[in-house]
Amino acid sequence: MNKITISIGIPAYNEEKNIVNLLTLIRQQNSHQVELEKIIVVSDGSTDKTAILLRKIKDKKLLTIENKKRIGKAGVLNKIFKLAQSKLLLILDADVVIKDHNFLEKIVREYLRENFDLLGIRVLELPPHNFLQRMLKLSMDMKREMYEDLNNGDNVYSCHGRARAFFKQYYKSLVIKQSMNEDAFSYLWCKKKNLIYRYTKKAAVYYQLPATLSDHIKQSRRFFSSQSVEHKGLSLQFINKQYQIPGKKFAAIMLQKMLTSPLLTFSYLVLVVTIRIYNGVWKFNLDKWQTSVSTKKLTVNLTV
Repeated sequence: MNKITISIGIPAYNEEKNIVNLLTLIRQQNSHQVELEKIIVVSDGSTDKTAILLRKIKDKKLLTIENKKRIGKAGVLNKIFKLAQSKLLLILDADVVIKDHNFLEKIVREYLRENFDLLGIRVLELPPHNFLQRMLKLSMDMKREMYEDLNNGDNVYSCHGRARAFFKQYYKSLVIKQSMNEDAFSYLWCKKKNLIYRYTKKAAVYYQLPATLSDHIKQSRRFFSSQSVEHKGLSLQFINKQYQIPGKKFAAIMLQKMLTSPLLTFSYLVLVVTIRIYNGVWKFNLDKWQTSVSTKKLTVNLTV
């Protein structure tokens, strides 16, 4: 059987805490059906040791690019799209963990089983360590239950920026204009062009929830603001339709969580309402935002 070629693109901004571990885990992947052609890491104006650490890695498949000035995730992704030539392109955030040696194999199997132009990959939380993280973990479990059931996973919420795979014809035609909701845009544009989107629960990456309120607010501002961003070629009516969630489904899951975990659920609702109220008065840069520091401290044995 001919192997399916795949490249991996990693946008990196101040990722010294995890970038070496992530690259180590990638190189440990099994390759029965996969031919890993290239790993493209773009250090986007990092001010920590990210670029220094990358320079020390000797790997013929690793292509490291250092942007002296930060251009934002959209610009980095467009650069990766131009450089990659493989049949499949996997985009990973630098602050994730792959706890599966067959991760790339599972992505390729999804493609062989049912061709896709864009594949959403399951994103899971590492174990929480404080009350805020337990509260956020409950909310993410609730959201995942909703979007994995909605349209069999074919919805904008399942297309997460932390991990996606693109078919070559799609990523070579894709130009992302704004960084804020580039993951949602990749899904919306796929649907607009009547291309094939799939979601898989078989392959997954793990990430660390924010450990501080300030870091959670940074992420929430980005998410809430992203839903109001308009894109050329996509009507607001089309965008709003893709974000719709059935009210009955939401109410049923919310009621279940209120009965099983009342304190965590109520606390999360108060937090969401508070952030939404103040979101309208915050100014936000579409291309460059403050990063969450605590999510980069991945408290897990990364070599397992």
